[in-house]
Amino acid sequence: MANTKPTMLTYIEETPMQLELNNNKIKNQDKTKTTITVKGNLTINNGEITSEMMALVPTILIENNAKLKLSNTNISRESAIEYAKETIGVHGKLDIDSGKISSDNSNSIYTYTERYVEVNISGTAEITSVDHPAISNRDQVKINISGGSIYSENNDSVNNQFGGQIIATGGKISSKNGKPVNNYGTFEISGNAEISSINQPTIYNQSGSSLKIAGGMVFTKTATTIINQNNAFIEVTGGKISSETGNAINNSGKLKISDGSNISSNGEQSPTVYNNKDGEVVILGGTIFNSATNYDVYNNGGNVKDENSIVNKKNWEK
Repeated sequence: MANTKPTMLTYIEETPMQLELNNNKIKNQDKTKTTITVKGNLTINNGEITSEMMALVPTILIENNAKLKLSNTNISRESAIEYAKETIGVHGKLDIDSGKISSDNSNSIYTYTERYVEVNISGTAEITSVDHPAISNRDQVKINISGGSIYSENNDSVNNQFGGQIIATGGKISSKNGKPVNNYGTFEISGNAEISSINQPTIYNQSGSSLKIAGGMVFTKTATTIINQNNAFIEVTGGKISSETGNAINNSGKLKISDGSNISSNGEQSPTVYNNKDGEVVILGGTIFNSATNYDVYNNGGNVKDENSIVNKKNWEK
């Protein structure tokens, strides 16, 4: 049975330090203050940190130039406030390779606009939220996802704001009732990364944003897989993009498809690639296929170039 130790910690050492919890629990004593403030280089192993907050402060705060690594440690947050701030607020660097960061009514990870802020998610780490984004990423911040899982039940799993940079080479991002990825910045997908949704667009590429897909899988069950807004850009050079019943890509911006791409839909009422009047599509290679009775590509007044005749013209509506 784990021990419960009501306490608050402020970590101030500059040299690397290990906090070995030995399967014990840290719980905040003052519900109006941050449970742990990291000011140096700290690793927390093998335990649990919980908080019942009554104020808009993070459970764990990583200050400028500070570093926190989490291994096999669960960080959870409860709050009576409707919007409860975040479980971990990052002004420095966060690495997590195992354990879980969770909250019902706040962001689990929230990064602040700082030039050297960085988050690395790997291994079996779990980042979850219920009614808010699991990760909210700000301008100038880089997030690397090479493993683990990121999930929000009713909101964006990852909300990447203007100027934010996210690179997913592995791991899984999913949502039940929200968008797994809401991208305003730069998002890159490769390797064995998996991004999936049930009844919302899997990736919403907002105006001014950039999405590059070189590998992995992007999938949705009952909706459009990727929506590309006006003045947004998508480049697909690999990986698999598919929808069971909707468009694989609905494009109003710029879309470039090259060798290695596999884009498909099984929607009888939905073309695989639907290009709107403001959209521009350049097809240089890859596979675009509708396994039902609809079009591989449907161009509704935009501009489509298929100079290498990749698309079967029987399944093309210009």
